[in-house]
Amino acid sequence: MGLRAKLLLLFFTCFGLMAFAAITLLFRSLHGSFADIERNNALEQMNQLVRNVESELEHLNQITVDWANWDTMYEFARTGDLAGAESDLGHGAINSAALSMMTVFDRGGRQLVVVAVDGNGQPAADFRAYAPLFTTLPRQFARRGTPHGCGLTRAAQQILMVCWQPIHRADRGGESSGVVVLSRTLDATILGRIRQQSDLSFTVSTLPPGLSLAGSGTTASSRIGPRNVRFLNEPAGVIEALLLDLDASPVAQVQLQFPREVTRQGEEVTWQVIRTLLMVALLNGVALLVGVHVLMVRRLRKLGQGLQAIGASHQWSDRLALPRGQDELAALGRDINVLLGVIEEQVSELEVLSMTDPLTQLANRRAFDSRVNLELRRHARLGTPLCLLSLDVDFFKQYNDHYGHPAGDLVLQSLARTLRSAVHRPADLVIRMGGEEFALLLPDTDTEGACRIAEQIHRQLRIESLPHAYSAAASHVTVSIGIAAARRDTIASLTQRADEAVYTAKRNGRNQTCVAPLPEPASETAPD
Repeated sequence: MGLRAKLLLLFFTCFGLMAFAAITLLFRSLHGSFADIERNNALEQMNQLVRNVESELEHLNQITVDWANWDTMYEFARTGDLAGAESDLGHGAINSAALSMMTVFDRGGRQLVVVAVDGNGQPAADFRAYAPLFTTLPRQFARRGTPHGCGLTRAAQQILMVCWQPIHRADRGGESSGVVVLSRTLDATILGRIRQQSDLSFTVSTLPPGLSLAGSGTTASSRIGPRNVRFLNEPAGVIEALLLDLDASPVAQVQLQFPREVTRQGEEVTWQVIRTLLMVALLNGVALLVGVHVLMVRRLRKLGQGLQAIGASHQWSDRLALPRGQDELAALGRDINVLLGVIEEQVSELEVLSMTDPLTQLANRRAFDSRVNLELRRHARLGTPLCLLSLDVDFFKQYNDHYGHPAGDLVLQSLARTLRSAVHRPADLVIRMGGEEFALLLPDTDTEGACRIAEQIHRQLRIESLPHAYSAAASHVTVSIGIAAARRDTIASLTQRADEAVYTAKRNGRNQTCVAPLPEPASETAPD
C-alpha cells in the first residue's frame, strides 16, 4: 500500500473516529437529555398517580375521622355492647360509605367487631382474608405512638386502602375509648376515577406477600411509594414502580405508559446534526488530501527514490539531493544524509563485529568456520600439522542455576582471558563456539604441543580457583578438553572428532584432556 493510499486511509479513519465521537457525544448529550426529560416527566406522572391514590386515602381518612368522633361509636368501643348501634354500624352503613370493611378495637387492643361486605355489597361471612391486617394494625398503633394513620395493604387478591383513628366523643372530650379502622378496596371504580382525573394510562397489580425491596431505587416523598422505579425498554415507554404497604413491603406493582414524542424529536435533530458534520468532514478531508499530496507526498517520493538508488548500489558514501525550502522535509533530507554517514562508518565496524563474540570478545563460530577452512586447505596442501582443542566448562548449568547467569558470564569472561594467555602466536585462534563451549585452532601444532597447551589451561584454572560448590569434578571451575589432530579432515569431521574427545573426557570424570584417535588411513592398491 502506497503512502497516498495510507494517508487516504488515515484521513478517513480519523474522520470516521471524529464522526463516531460526534455521534456518541450527541447521543449522550442531546439524545440523553431528551431521554432524561421524558424520564423526569414519566417520574412526575408516577408521583402524580401516587398523589391521586393518596388523595383517595385522604378521603377515606376524612370518613374515618367522622366515624371516630361519633358518640355511638364511642359508647360501643367503651362498653362493647352493639345493641342499639347495630343499625348505625352494620352492613348498610358500610355500603352507604362505599367501604369494604370496618373493625373496632377497644383501649386494650381487643377486637370488638368486624363488619365486611363482598364485591357485590353483600355481607361477608369469612374474615380470614383480613387476618394479616388485624395482626399488622396493633403493631402500627404501638409504632406510631398515636393510633391514627393510613396506608395500603392486601387482602386475598385485593389491594385495600386502610385508615384508623382513635375514638372520641363528638365534642372531642375525654380519653379515647378505642380505635376504629375503615377499609376500602382499591378497585376498578377508584382506579377508573383516578385515570379520568389524571388522564394517565396505567395498570395496578397485586404482588404476592413476602417480597422485599431489592435496593433503594428512586423514592418520592410518599408514605406508599413509588419505590424501586425502573424504566422498561419498550417503544411505547413504560415506567414501573412498587407501592408499599403498612410494613413498608411491596404490595402492588404499577406500570404507567408515557409518550416518547420528545425522544423522537430529539432523534430527528440529532441525525440532522450528524449529517451536517459528516458533510463538513468529507469536504475537509478532500481539501486536506490535495494539500498533503502537493506539500508532502510528492517531495517524500523524491527522497524515497534517492534512498532506493543508494540502497541498490550499496554506495553509502553517496548523499541525497535535498528538497527545496526550510521546512521539516528539508530537515529530514539533511538528517538522512547524516544518517548515511553514520551507516557508512558502522557497516565497516559491523564487518568486524560479525566475527566477534560480544561477551568474551573472542572470535565467534562464523570466524571459526572461515578460518578453519583456510587452515585445512593449507594442511592438505603443505602437510603442516593442525590441531583443534574443544573445551566445555564442567557442570556449567549447575553453576548458572545456583550462582546466577551474571556470575556465569563472569566465569566465561575469565575463561576467555585464560585461553588467550595460553597461546602466543598470531596464527593461533581462540573461539567461543557457543554457550560454555570454546575451541582453540592451532596451526603448525602437533598433538604433543596441543597437550601442553591443554595442561597449561588446566593449571591456570587451578591457580585462579574460581569457586564452584556444585561441581562433582572439583571445588573450582574446571573444563573438559578434547584434542583432534587433522588428517585429511573436513570441517565437520575435525569438529566431530574433537567433540567426541570432549565427551570421552566427560565420561571419564571431567577436568581432564582426551586426545581423539587419528582416522584410519585410506587403503592403497599395491602396484603390479
